[in-house]
Amino acid sequence: MSGWAEALGRLITLLLIYLAIQQPETMWVGTRYGNRVLVPANQVLNPAGRRIEFAQRPVDLALSPQGDLLAVLLPRSIRIFTAEGQSLRTIRTSADSSFLGLAFTADGQRLVVSQSEAVSIVPVSGAAGAVSIPLPAKSSPAGLAFDPAGTTLYVALNRLNQVVRIDLAEGRVTATVNVGVAPFGVALTPGADRLFVTNWGGRRPRSGEPTLASAGTATLADEHGVAISGTVSVIDTASFRVSAEIEVELHPSGIQISPDGRVAAVANANSDSVSFLDTATLEITGKTSVTAFPINYLGSTPTAVAFSPDGQRLYVACGGNNAVAVLASRGAQWVVEGFVPTDWYPVALAVAPAAEGGETVYVANSKGIGSRDGQSPYSVYNVLGTVSVFSGRSASAATLEATAQANDPFRKAVLPPGSPANLRELGIRHVFLVIKENRTYDQVLGDLGKGNGDPRLTLYGWRVTPNQHRLAEEFVTLDNFYCSGIVSADGHQWITQAITTDYVERAYAAAWPRSYGYDGRDPLVLAPTGFIWENAQRRGLAARIFGEFAQSGGSSRTWNEFLRDAEGPRLQLSVRSTSPVPALNAVLEPSYPSFTLNIPDVWRARVFQARFEEFVARGNLPNLVVIQLPTNHTSGTSPGAPTPATMVADNDLATGRIVETISKSSYWPRAAIFITEDDAQNGVDHVDGHRTVCLVASPYARRGALDSTHYNQTSVLRTIEELLGLPPMNKFDAAALPMRSVFTTTPDLRPFLAVPANLPLDTLNPALAGLQGEERRAALESIAMNFSAPDAAPEDRLNRVLWHVAKGWQTPYPRVPHGPNCRPGED
Repeated sequence: MSGWAEALGRLITLLLIYLAIQQPETMWVGTRYGNRVLVPANQVLNPAGRRIEFAQRPVDLALSPQGDLLAVLLPRSIRIFTAEGQSLRTIRTSADSSFLGLAFTADGQRLVVSQSEAVSIVPVSGAAGAVSIPLPAKSSPAGLAFDPAGTTLYVALNRLNQVVRIDLAEGRVTATVNVGVAPFGVALTPGADRLFVTNWGGRRPRSGEPTLASAGTATLADEHGVAISGTVSVIDTASFRVSAEIEVELHPSGIQISPDGRVAAVANANSDSVSFLDTATLEITGKTSVTAFPINYLGSTPTAVAFSPDGQRLYVACGGNNAVAVLASRGAQWVVEGFVPTDWYPVALAVAPAAEGGETVYVANSKGIGSRDGQSPYSVYNVLGTVSVFSGRSASAATLEATAQANDPFRKAVLPPGSPANLRELGIRHVFLVIKENRTYDQVLGDLGKGNGDPRLTLYGWRVTPNQHRLAEEFVTLDNFYCSGIVSADGHQWITQAITTDYVERAYAAAWPRSYGYDGRDPLVLAPTGFIWENAQRRGLAARIFGEFAQSGGSSRTWNEFLRDAEGPRLQLSVRSTSPVPALNAVLEPSYPSFTLNIPDVWRARVFQARFEEFVARGNLPNLVVIQLPTNHTSGTSPGAPTPATMVADNDLATGRIVETISKSSYWPRAAIFITEDDAQNGVDHVDGHRTVCLVASPYARRGALDSTHYNQTSVLRTIEELLGLPPMNKFDAAALPMRSVFTTTPDLRPFLAVPANLPLDTLNPALAGLQGEERRAALESIAMNFSAPDAAPEDRLNRVLWHVAKGWQTPYPRVPHGPNCRPGED
């Protein structure tokens, strides 16, 4: 062998060793290290068995009765594979898929799929001849089940709180029955005499009980905004009446009946448990807790269940663990036998007998391996979904320790020299969390001049965001930081709760048919572990919330009117805010606006500064302050609205002024400020679509440092908890790596001095009459977009408008996929 060949061989060997031993805290999200992939939820994927990859998030899956075909439901299509995983075809569907709902007909020739307002019967061959059976408007059909003859279909109408019976020969609904709140999964006994239905929101409230609305339905909820009931409705199919409603635990979702028809297993997603019901007596015969990792914290999130063909094992998809729990029957009890690792967020299961004995398990992983559909640069919408396939016979061999390490990967992280062993020792008693909207790292800091940035993707660089650039330069540059979620509806949960519910994850793939719960208005959105400020309050600490999880009354004032008011000696205009979460109103700042894009963030900064000065004067500054600054979301090129660069520059100036105000106060020696985005959906990034900006300012923050340690939103929350002496809330912040490398034990008390905006903040988009070509088209599209709430505008098109406004209309948008029916790079 020649010398260069030997050298190349050694290099390859070293590379393979490097990939094998790479420490999680030095990984980059989405990069494949052998079979391992780090995702922005403090987890390393290393699935058992084999992996089937495809574009988009899987919603559900089904195996044909003959066991030869695997169907995977996607948001706007169905993928057909052989049972071995060979791709056969893609079948486009006529409407958005619902939360779940996919089944083969008895002959294996057709598929029935739940869509937004219909169920469709689709030929598996992909040939023409699909039939749509209409359902009531806004019904959101979910779980479905055939009778043994295959002539009757039962469907849960999630939004209408009903179950319908459909005669397939007639192609119409023949009966309807009311059940609990938000029915989800359905399971029919082998004798077809009883239908079991899980109700996400539990039973209907009684008079005088506390409720909040979910998709217009009164739902049992506590003062923290969390749904507090979960039930299973039992329908007698002969009379088509509800014969019983059984209390289980929170967010009952997937349900299946054992092959002998005696047991119904129910996955309780918000309680980390599986309930077992006797289908004859309708009694609960047992409950098995499904462990989350780290142990003793909530977050396993069981989403689906499937029995083995002999009924002796139950497979439980644990969305929060990226694993399938294997439960074995021990007489009347079901015991956790082991865990099998999967890809990111499993939501559906199918089990088939294996030719050599035992069984083969198929697992649909909603988030797959993250935003890796295509080549760099990436968008969070580039989801590469997967199906994991493994032998059930080897399931019990998976150890708890292996699953624990995948879900708690930073336990052996090395402390950097000069960093505190425990952040509590720094004496910081006041923490500020500033939450902005929707930018990637490269969009803002790609031109910083240090760190892993790509200036070709920068839209709002030094000229537009000088304060954020200076913060990154003066303190610490974090170029390996990620949002844990994708959009505002899950991003605001991650940055304030360190977790999302199964409802939120399911709703994303179903195009949010019930609610878009970025502000907590739906009790199915929130986790029982609570918010970071509730964590502080439980330990006797004070909190104040500025704009987050709030709603403001409409204001007829314009951007420039608020801007002029912000520049005056005293504010003359006012806004009133409240929260849909009852308990939050006690700590909400009522004079501070929520997500309202006609109000500049510099006006918000003035409201904060006035309140901050009061705290300083009285000596009662809260320990935790959360501030929402949303205008970097932009309003596109809507005529008369501020230009995109104007809104981002306004957001930047407000950020700088808030940091300066805090750093010049007497509280600065005991303060830490964290500034980040709720998500990174409005752009692309050359590392990963989840990568975003995080800025840390404190006398104890390292000055002029570059830190490429992997951190994410839950790392921020874990760091706040350690600074303030709080315990973790759930498994995700418990597993997060505290940001100790960002801090030093030697304080530098120099304040941060904000710099003026380089752009006039009163610059508005031009009137439609003077526009032509692409500029006119973009303005017309922006006019049609809804900017009254986060992400109400079509983000894929808005992203392209923002790109061309910043880069020029002749500069091609980066070639990234942006939808299941679009080709990469399409504008």
